[in-house]
Amino acid sequence: MGGKSPISIITDQDAAMRAAIKREFPDAVHRNCLFHIMTKAEQKGGNSFARDKELARCFYDVIYNSLGISEFKRLWNSMMDKYKVRHIKYFNHMYEIKDRFVPVYFKHCFFPFIQSTARSEGTNGIFKDNIGPTSSAITVLQEYDRIVQGMDHKCNEQDKNKSQDIPNLYSEYVFERQARELYNIKIFYKFQQIVKDIGKYMIDEEVPGQKYVVYKSPEHAQQDFRARKYLVVVHEPSELYHCICCKFQKDGIVCAHVLRTVVRMNKSSLPEKYFIDRWRPNNKKHIRNTEAVQPEELIQSNRLLRYNILSRKCVQLASDASQDVERYKYVIGQLDKLSKETNNIPIRQMPNLPNNVDNNHPSSSAISNINRQRSNCSSAENLRPTSHQDSHEQTDTTLELVSRQSTVQETSRTQQQTFDALAVANNTTSTTNDTHEQVSQQVSLNSRPTTNIAATTSQPSSTVQLSNPPVLKAKGRPSTGGKKKRLMPIAEIVRKTNKITCSHCQSNEHNIRTCDQRDKDPVPKKKQKQSHNRTTKAKDNEAPQQATSAMKKQHS
Repeated sequence: MGGKSPISIITDQDAAMRAAIKREFPDAVHRNCLFHIMTKAEQKGGNSFARDKELARCFYDVIYNSLGISEFKRLWNSMMDKYKVRHIKYFNHMYEIKDRFVPVYFKHCFFPFIQSTARSEGTNGIFKDNIGPTSSAITVLQEYDRIVQGMDHKCNEQDKNKSQDIPNLYSEYVFERQARELYNIKIFYKFQQIVKDIGKYMIDEEVPGQKYVVYKSPEHAQQDFRARKYLVVVHEPSELYHCICCKFQKDGIVCAHVLRTVVRMNKSSLPEKYFIDRWRPNNKKHIRNTEAVQPEELIQSNRLLRYNILSRKCVQLASDASQDVERYKYVIGQLDKLSKETNNIPIRQMPNLPNNVDNNHPSSSAISNINRQRSNCSSAENLRPTSHQDSHEQTDTTLELVSRQSTVQETSRTQQQTFDALAVANNTTSTTNDTHEQVSQQVSLNSRPTTNIAATTSQPSSTVQLSNPPVLKAKGRPSTGGKKKRLMPIAEIVRKTNKITCSHCQSNEHNIRTCDQRDKDPVPKKKQKQSHNRTTKAKDNEAPQQATSAMKKQHS
């Protein structure tokens, strides 16, 4: 993550994950998924909720609408005593872990419009739809690229559709016009809904210019289980507005109580600091490197990206140089010279890594080992991999085709030298599948077709085909065993028979949805198999009767 740690994490109630997050991300705010806990509470207390419907309303009101920790504790205890549900063990367990999931404990933390793991579960569901256990690595990468492109397209639509379609304003307030200009389209619609809710609230001024009490009108408060009042504190010189609901701290967008206070103070606009950069349209104008076709900022800050770009360049250079002996010798000499010049350049400290690392921390030794291995990648002599034996065999076979006119001893010597020079391309861990890409002309990121490497010698040309590793075939559905046939869905039967039948008129040219004879009486189904079986049985019975009658005629 570029040396950055998350500030907000939501997981399920796994104790191992909680311990690991506390150890690796001590500054992050960790909470449990509210949806899973509330679902389990409905299962454990289902009988109590069914007997008294007011208990369910009070239960959700205490969990979701409490404005303070003291208010939550007071309302929870009164609910337990009023509805007599202290005997439910799961309710007591929920009160013990209240600081892990109740929203009032996290209202000062940034959890924008989310209180559960629905976002990660939805992402997992998208990937699981088209990727199975028998999918190859290439299929997984291609599907990942397709899904990411779809997500980027949707995000770009939220930022760019303002130029195509400008949203309509609900009111004449200046802050709504500010939101339309500064927010992206999705967040603007959320803000517009808050603007619509201003009319539901009434306001009282306790301290002029400092404290205001906002509450719903009696007509709108009838639908709520418990009426509440919201205190808004204002510091007019610095233009600060603070509401007790803390919606701006949690979601990064002001609440209806602050907007109602702004209207009460006869102000028409909001300070620009309340329109945070996170909800503004993304600025896609990056300065790109013309050689690597990557943003210059990423190349300067991401060491792994630079390593991958150099690896691809080396693969292309190796494929071009291996086609001729003179090319090979020239590249070998230049690589040695380039390696010496590269080692003379001092290495600056990476900006994306922390400056101070605790040596006593368990992960400090692992980080030092990774940095030591990455620093060794600058010299070609220390890049001999200990794995990827298949890549070794393919490289040796290619070199035999290139230097077929030379002796066996020279071939083995050149193989060893070339292998040391090309180890950069074979030692990369993040792009392991890239060693089987096209070596002749193009380097494809999404697909990896079969590669043909031809030897440019006087003898007849021969090729070596580098293809993807074989993928095991799917086992299919298990058979039921015995004489019973496996039950197949209708779609599979239609695909196998390549035939459709209308259930109304028994026609094979359309189905019942497109049938134009539905106003007539339905045609009975044809019983071809049964009639065929009956005719065959009748013929089998007639054959012995005819034989016996013929025998009797002969005797007579």
